[in-house]
Amino acid sequence: MAASKQWCKENGYTLSEQSFFDSGKSGFKGENLQAKGELKRFLSLVESGRILPGSVLLVENFDRISRLPPVQSIGLFLQIINAGVGVVFTLSYDKRIINTDLLNKDQFILQMVIAECIRAYSESNRKSVLIKASKQAKKQKMQAGEIVPHNNIPKYFTFTNGKYVHNANTEIVKELVKCILSGKSLYAMADSLNQRGVKTFRSGYQWSGNSIRQILRNRVLVGEYLGVKNYVLPIITVDAFNRVQNILNQNKFNRGKKGEISNIFRGICFCADPECGHTMSVAAQYKDYKTGEDYKTPYRYLRCSVLGKHSECKNRGTFRLDDLEQEFFVNFLFKNPTKLLNENDNKEMQELDKAITTAQARLNKINSEIQKIVSLLADVPLPELKTKLTALNKERDTLKTELDNLNSKKLNIQDSPHTVDHLKKLLGPGSNYKSKFKIGKDGIPLFERDELDTAIEAVIKSLKDEYVREGIRVMLPSLIGKITVDTVEGRFYVYNRMGKMIFKSFQYESKRNNSAKWDESLKRYTKRRLKSGRIITLKRKEYAGETVRD
Repeated sequence: MAASKQWCKENGYTLSEQSFFDSGKSGFKGENLQAKGELKRFLSLVESGRILPGSVLLVENFDRISRLPPVQSIGLFLQIINAGVGVVFTLSYDKRIINTDLLNKDQFILQMVIAECIRAYSESNRKSVLIKASKQAKKQKMQAGEIVPHNNIPKYFTFTNGKYVHNANTEIVKELVKCILSGKSLYAMADSLNQRGVKTFRSGYQWSGNSIRQILRNRVLVGEYLGVKNYVLPIITVDAFNRVQNILNQNKFNRGKKGEISNIFRGICFCADPECGHTMSVAAQYKDYKTGEDYKTPYRYLRCSVLGKHSECKNRGTFRLDDLEQEFFVNFLFKNPTKLLNENDNKEMQELDKAITTAQARLNKINSEIQKIVSLLADVPLPELKTKLTALNKERDTLKTELDNLNSKKLNIQDSPHTVDHLKKLLGPGSNYKSKFKIGKDGIPLFERDELDTAIEAVIKSLKDEYVREGIRVMLPSLIGKITVDTVEGRFYVYNRMGKMIFKSFQYESKRNNSAKWDESLKRYTKRRLKSGRIITLKRKEYAGETVRD
């Protein structure tokens, strides 16, 4: 800026307020010419005529404009010149205005510009090659088992005395793992950290569910970094890491806007229309439509998520969420929990174990081949070996993803109940009541009438606890396959993980149709179909004085 002001003062020009800074953008990669690049913005202003011909662009050196390959850089420079804008290099000896007139008179200037294009590109290309070689050498050392400092190691590790050790941030990571395993949501964890003023590992104090997910997904938690096992000291066991991944994988299908009250069935509740099958979303009504007063308990109901989007779904009604919750826990889980037991678990586990063994054997073989190639590259840096190493690394990453998915499925089965004793711990939120009933010979709880009433009261009371609801929401995907809701029949159906229907609910009548609001609407309005096929809603005669609704 100082050089620009000085040049303008010496040459009688006025310095414009328009400045173009591409901080941190690579001219070698052409980032300054991409969507948000300042050089692109400058060229657009020139093209549109907002920067007038006769203007002068002041830059230090040519490499401030571009470090692209010479042919592209020269074309870029001539594009500016041919638009009538002169260029001055403020660090050059004579600081002349380079324009079409000067280039036509003194061809040496053009040779100088071409030389600058070549220098800028060569310099950046050399740095790029050196940086890549340095990173590759460091990676080879790491793959060979050598512990070297790396800038991208998470901030919950510290390099000291030739190795990585845990630091104060590690305790926060352990807390996150403990919370996710206990059923706490990512958003609740983020809120807790933000309220306590816990600083993030990067900058600032603002945690989010996504930042916590990234931490919990990182295999560095089990000591693995850049594909190298035991590179750092593990924070948690492999089994705990796999359980965390299982929960996060389940939550991928449970995404959606979080309401004031958690939807226990989010991600596992679907439309019963076979031609639709989309998820059921929760809607809520918080105020009385007549008085405008808040309801003590919000009226919450399920509806197909694609309604209102020009969908042809036949499941166009609603289903009270409170009815679904109460019958699911009391009439299904309490009365006949053995339906959750899957007789094919053992067979499925055997097939998964076989697949895991095969994948692990292949992974071990690839790791061995990689170590051999890394050792050879230290002595003979052949391009063929580097190509082979790249291919093996890609195959290893694919196998690791496959193993993670297989282990996730295995944990999903392991976490599911297998005996009646396991089921007694999972019979819904009536935790204070669970120990009061007895299991019959067929595995079905035995209830007296008053005991069933007590169970219902316990369920209703416990479901008001948001912490309990979050725990159930995380747990349910490992217990059942899905729930389908048919708003036409007024029923819902529960399916196990193998796709078998294990429960059909009571048939509910629409409470909307029996409400005073519905009765009033039938008195006031009627529908008519026009010849065009269009349907209009009209006021009845006794309300003719009011405005007609179309």
